[in-house]
Amino acid sequence: MSTLKANNVQHLDSSSASIQTTQGGGTILTGVSTIGNANLVVESNASEGVRITSGGDVGIGTDNPGTELHVQGTNGYAELRLSGNSGSGGSLEYYDAATKLADIYADSSSNLVFRTTASNTERLRITTNGDTQVAAGSSLYLADGNLVFSTSGTGIDFSATADGSGTMTSELLDDYEEGTFTPTIVSGVDDGSGGDPSFDRLAGRYIKIGRKVHVDIYMRFTTAFCDGSIGRIGGLPYVISSDSYGDVGASSYTRGGGTSTFHNTTSDITTNYGSAGNANFYMYKDGGSNFLFGGADNADLSGLYWIGFFEYITD
Repeated sequence: MSTLKANNVQHLDSSSASIQTTQGGGTILTGVSTIGNANLVVESNASEGVRITSGGDVGIGTDNPGTELHVQGTNGYAELRLSGNSGSGGSLEYYDAATKLADIYADSSSNLVFRTTASNTERLRITTNGDTQVAAGSSLYLADGNLVFSTSGTGIDFSATADGSGTMTSELLDDYEEGTFTPTIVSGVDDGSGGDPSFDRLAGRYIKIGRKVHVDIYMRFTTAFCDGSIGRIGGLPYVISSDSYGDVGASSYTRGGGTSTFHNTTSDITTNYGSAGNANFYMYKDGGSNFLFGGADNADLSGLYWIGFFEYITD
């Protein structure tokens, strides 16, 4: 059975006083003592655990705390100090023995600052408006995981880089996406009776970097015939922008172009051109003549294929 033992508690002018719990044989289990200059000490298993100095500093694992909170690890390592002396919001300092490794503190403007090395070199700052700033000369490295932008329209800002000789309109990379889509025949081919043609291969892939979209298309017909109109492929994953090339005297100029990489619907290489506000593009040959699948009206396209790409700007 434990007992409660009070020593010298009535001697208020004594240099020390304590309240202790002991076990049989007088073994001290815990104690609360005042030691010289009104330091308050809490003991466990006859060893000092916590000390509160007369100045209000708290030490854990140390009998000489130097800051408001001073946590001392085993054998002098892994030291942690909480101080109100660095910036208006105080600091949390990390030590290895007597060597300061890093600290985190709130400056006079309530920004949260992360520093490393004993020279107090700033590495990272979180501002009061939520911005995270990496110090000049430092790099942001993700050992694992992704950098995620949770707000649409935000991204990587390259405004610190040099501009080209043209008129710069944006230096923000705010999107990347890749995937698949199903291309369609908008015009130029039917099933011989005005209906939709059939395919045994119909595939599309796309990559979007910022506003630039690149698509690759492969289609092979089964039952299909040229309907005599200009070839036109649709189903693009994004609508073509209505932006012009700039002040070149015709604001209706739109963006988008490409070519066939291989096909056997005719012996001609086709070139592709898009139209603003649409998710499809027209196909041409011979410097601008309309392209007819198969080269003539009612040409049988069964078993023939078209492979090509198209690039354009989207909004």
